[in-house]
Amino acid sequence: MKYLIIGNFRSGTWSLHNKLVKENDLFTFKEIFYGNEQNINNKLEDFYNTENCIAKIFPIQLQSKDENILRICSKFCNFADEIIYTQRKNTQDQVISYAVASSQSNSLDTTPWLENRILFKKELTDDILNKSFNRLKKNDQFIHKLFDIFPGKVYTLEEDFEFMPYPNKYEYKGEWQVPQEFKMLGA
Repeated sequence: MKYLIIGNFRSGTWSLHNKLVKENDLFTFKEIFYGNEQNINNKLEDFYNTENCIAKIFPIQLQSKDENILRICSKFCNFADEIIYTQRKNTQDQVISYAVASSQSNSLDTTPWLENRILFKKELTDDILNKSFNRLKKNDQFIHKLFDIFPGKVYTLEEDFEFMPYPNKYEYKGEWQVPQEFKMLGA
């Protein structure tokens, strides 16, 4: 069984991924596009040839033209036995969480949930939050296009996952407001 999780950042993809890996003893490609843009054909072939596996895709991790991103993501979808989508109702919290995670990105920290990350104490500027929103929005647009072509089961963070915030969760105290909520899949 080949599982493919498609979601936006900070929407519970790792929780779902880890649950499925444990329950089904799956080989994992993790975020298959992360740092692998030059080897995408090799990754596609590996995913195709590996049984009992799982991969996560975030379309915007591919640095390419929109139509090429959709074409590559579609190839992965065509090889998957089960496509699962994740989403998050609270776009404001998602953007803030993504902005903090992006600011603290550390490829050397492999602890679960990045639990060893230092407490983020900086203020998030409106510019940082707007850039984070725009990146998430672009990914969300790809996800909706893929869902229209390759429907699948949808998990919503606030409804389908146990609430497990980071032990060092950032508390935003600013006044920035999300320009719009992301549309829920299937709505």
